[in-house]
Amino acid sequence: MYPDGLLSPSEISEVVEFTLAKFCEGDDYATEFAEDPPTSLYCFAIDEYNPITDIPADARFLPSDRLWVLRNLTARVYVRADKLAIGEGLVEGPVIRGIGFGEVVVMKTCWPGVYESGVPGVGQGEWAGNCFDITRIDMVRGDGWKDVSDEVVALIGAVWEASFGQDWKKVVLACEKE
Repeated sequence: MYPDGLLSPSEISEVVEFTLAKFCEGDDYATEFAEDPPTSLYCFAIDEYNPITDIPADARFLPSDRLWVLRNLTARVYVRADKLAIGEGLVEGPVIRGIGFGEVVVMKTCWPGVYESGVPGVGQGEWAGNCFDITRIDMVRGDGWKDVSDEVVALIGAVWEASFGQDWKKVVLACEKE
């Protein structure tokens, strides 16, 4: 589920052990994947880390009146926070409630087998191994930068709709409130 050589043998062991332990705890997927548990980095990360639900105290010191972007420094492309937000009032500086920059990075860096949505362009690992930062739009300087916000937003919409139906935005926002 990831490129050869990306992980050391001990890291592969950690991902496999974590995944097996998670499924042995009676996870909803235990029955479905009992004989062949997914050992992808996505499965490992999604269970190990929690999304941001509150604005971190440090973020209050970042300018919230400016537009923030996720830059792929390697590909020289960027995604705008205002276009990524799935509703009004969900952007506060670089933090986006619901679906944010983190989901974009995961979706664009994951290797085949992570998403089983059947959506073309997902799980291609297109951005795997690239360098990123989150900064203000005024820091996108020089020639060669391309705004890929619309195509990323379309891809996110297709993936989430395939997983949660036409009301996927309501599902995401409901999860945000929990």
